[in-house]
Order: sequence, then C-alpha cells, then structure tokens
Amino acid sequence: CVPDACAALGEIQAAAPGVVIHVIGLALKSEDALKYQCLTQPTGGRLIDGQTPAAILAGLDEVLGLLGTAMPTPKPVAPAPIAAVRPAAPAQSAPTQAVAAATRRQPLRVDGPSALRLATVLVAGQPPTLRSVHWIIRRAGAADADRPVFVGVGQDLSAPLAAGPYVVELRDGFVTRDGIRVSVAAAGETGLDVPLEAGLMQTFVPDDLAPGTTLKLFEVSTDGAAGKPFASVPAKDFAGAIAVPTGRWLVRLTSATTSVDRTVEIKSGVETSLGPSWPFGRVLVKVTGSADTSRQPIVVIAYEDDPDAQRGRREVARSASATPELVLLAGTYTLVARQGAIEVRDRVAVQGGETVQRTLNLAGARLSLTSRLVGASAQQPEDEAVAYRIERLDVVPPEVFAANRHPAEIDLPAGRYRIEARHGLVNARTSREVTLTPGQGAQVVIEQQAGTLRFVGPAGTVGDLLWEILDETGHPLWSTAQASPRATLLAGRYIVRLDVRDKRLERTFEVRPGQTGTLEVRE
Repeated sequence: CVPDACAALGEIQAAAPGVVIHVIGLALKSEDALKYQCLTQPTGGRLIDGQTPAAILAGLDEVLGLLGTAMPTPKPVAPAPIAAVRPAAPAQSAPTQAVAAATRRQPLRVDGPSALRLATVLVAGQPPTLRSVHWIIRRAGAADADRPVFVGVGQDLSAPLAAGPYVVELRDGFVTRDGIRVSVAAAGETGLDVPLEAGLMQTFVPDDLAPGTTLKLFEVSTDGAAGKPFASVPAKDFAGAIAVPTGRWLVRLTSATTSVDRTVEIKSGVETSLGPSWPFGRVLVKVTGSADTSRQPIVVIAYEDDPDAQRGRREVARSASATPELVLLAGTYTLVARQGAIEVRDRVAVQGGETVQRTLNLAGARLSLTSRLVGASAQQPEDEAVAYRIERLDVVPPEVFAANRHPAEIDLPAGRYRIEARHGLVNARTSREVTLTPGQGAQVVIEQQAGTLRFVGPAGTVGDLLWEILDETGHPLWSTAQASPRATLLAGRYIVRLDVRDKRLERTFEVRPGQTGTLEVRE
C-alpha cells in the first residue's frame, strides 16, 4: 500500500539509517509509478517499472546485483552537458494550434539524489502532453551496456540514476527514438525533453470493441497508394490521442472480419481528429427454445448483403454462444441462429455507437422415425439398411434432410414434411406426410408392405456366381455376387436368376407383406 509506506518512511529510516529502497513494479500505470518515488527518491533507490517479461527479469537482475554490493557514494562532480535542455519559448515558425491536455511542468529538483526527468514534446517549445511513453535507459560505454538500468512508463517521469552518461530509447504512440545520449548530473534532476517532430491523432476508438481489434497505420505515397503496414497494435492500447510521425496516413481499424479505413494528414505539433466515432455498433443476441446443446451445438452467424458472394451474402461474424455480443460495422445484416437442422433468421439494422438486442427463437421439434415390415412375424434383422429422406414442403425451394440411423432422431424446424423411408437396397420404400408443431416432438412409424427373403443356391455352390432379381415383367431390380444374399422386396411377383459357372438357374416367386424366410434355387 503506497500511502501507508510513504507515511512510514520516516520510521523506516530511523530504524535502519542509510537504508536504500528499490521498487520493481509489474506493468504499472504511469500515475501509479510516480507515486512510488516517495520511497525511492529520498533514499537514493531506483524505480524499475517492468512492462514486459524481459524488463522485469532485467530489473530483478539489477536489484539482486545491488544487494550483493554496497551502494557507492557518488563523488561530487561538475554537472555534465544535458542532451535536451529545458523547454524554450515557442518559435514563430511553430504551429499555432494548441495541443490538448498539456501538463504543467513541475520545476526540476536542484538538489538531493541524482535523477533524469524524462518527457517528450511534439516539437521544441511545446509542453508534454498526458500520454503513455515507454522508456528504456542503458549506461553508455559500460561493459554491460545492453542491460537496461531503468525501464518505465509515463510522461514527465523522474528516473533515479547515478551520475554519468546514458543512452535513452523511447516509444510514444507510433513514434520511436533511440540512441539519445544524455549525462546525468551528480545531484538534483537533469531534464531531458525529446522533440518528436510529430503530431497527435485523435482516434475515438470505442471502449467496447471485441477482443483482438487492431489499429494499423499505412503510409500514403504522393500518388495516393498505401504502402506496407507501418505499425499494427491492439486498438484498446491507443484510444485517445496518439503520437504519429508527420505525413499522410491510412488508418485501418479491424474488428473480426470488418474493417474501416480513414485517411488523415498529420502535421508536426498539431492534433488532428479522425472525425466522428468509428461506426461500429453492438448486437446482443439471445437464442431461446433450443434443444439439447450436448447433441447439437448452437451457432449464431451474421451475414451482410454482397452481390459478388455466393448466394448474395457474406459471413462477417460467427459465435458458438447462445448469448453472443457481436461488434459490427453500421449497416443492415441477417442474423441466423442454427442448431442442427433447425434455423431461424432475422434482419437487424446496426447504428454506429448503438447497441441492438435481438431474440431468436429456435422453435423446432424432435422427429423420431422407425421403419418396419407390416405384420412381420419375426423380428427384422438389426443390420438391415434403412435410410430416410425428409423434404420440407412449406418453403420454397424445398429443404431436404437425411437420416441413416435406425431408429432415427432428428431435430427439425416446425413445418410440413414428406418422409420417405427406404428399407433395404432394392425397392421397399414408403412415404408419409407429417406436420411438426413448435416444441412438440413426433414419433412416426412407417410400415413397409414388403417381405424379407434369403436366397440359397444348390449345395456346394462355390466360386464365381451372380444373383439377379427382376420384376415380373423382366426388368432388373438388383444384382449381387454374395454367396447367400438377403433382400427386402415390396409385396408382389419376382424372378430370381443365379448364374454359376456355365449354368443359369431361374425361379419365379411371390413376396407377401411381412413375409420372412428362405428361398432355395435348385436345378
């Protein structure tokens, strides 16, 4: 707790004279990092703000190294030259447009532990603005010059450092600077104001954009063509005013599969707005009336009209949640909620910055299907192939569904259907019509006016053979090379032929509804 620790600093120093306090922060905000200076500055310690895993490890390494050796007392030396001096009065050529949210600079501390006051300005003479700046400082000319001695985030930030030369790197928005050399005086604060020669871009990025939304910057050439991406960052990290190099830029905000482009001219020292808020809206969808999600998952899809796409529409968002929140560009969309074969649609208009709610009711019914031989005295074989073709009749064009299980269960939208059950592989098929009511299941038993026979040839028949079944007019219905095949046939008269070696055996037979048995074909 920073306030309590700061209040107890006097007691800590009384109990441990000469104590030096170092603070390592983990991804601190800039205003929180400044609060910890009440502990580090009076004791000559260091504030290390780790914004990345590498910075945290470097900070731990540095503090552990300090713990292993006594802190040396700096020798009085003459103040070294400062790389960037105090802000001067604005030059006549500087932009006259004021930059918003300028900070009031506190006077530099002239005594006490040595430190480096860090700030960025758009152009020389302007005050710093309230922006998040990432700083990395390394010792100049040291054997371990690659290791940071200070990593922090903030504007007008005081970095406690021992006297000597340093190299500073920074990132302010889309602007980076490195190789900045500065010498820290032996006492008090040394000021470093880095002119970026850049402007500010006001983005107006909505706070509730979907995770993964990115902001990309493309430099636009004199002929108006956009080049390769200059930078790509999470949009949430750059809401508000962003420092951008001077020039003409294409700014692209991308959320899921939707993108919006804006072109902006950035001038040095000037804040430029991209205009109104980005035209994204939210659609809160609630799916009701769904069946068991463990058997069939729910999918919610948003389509936009696209004449060049297949079926005239293009998918722009998809979710597997029953209560998704979709971030969409302003426009008109078709929302589709789907679970298995059940589907419901709705049109929705999205306005920029607004939230729309829609409830999609998946009003369907579970259809249970069974196909059996009428009046069969014996139980039908479990391995008998049964297939169902289900055609919806009350929509144009008709929708067709299929099921190959026996018995079969399928969830369907409410409506009127024709069900055709095919029993076996020959001609046993029957159809029925049924109307499904929302929320009510239906059990349909389809009885086939057919029988099942197994065909047996002469004893000892082996080798190449061919069975063929024809209707009573001689039209072929089915053939197989199985040794003893089984067939389910509609009631009626048939002809069976068996070709084996150089012989052809033939027999006429009749199938009765529900008949099961064996038919022998002999010479």
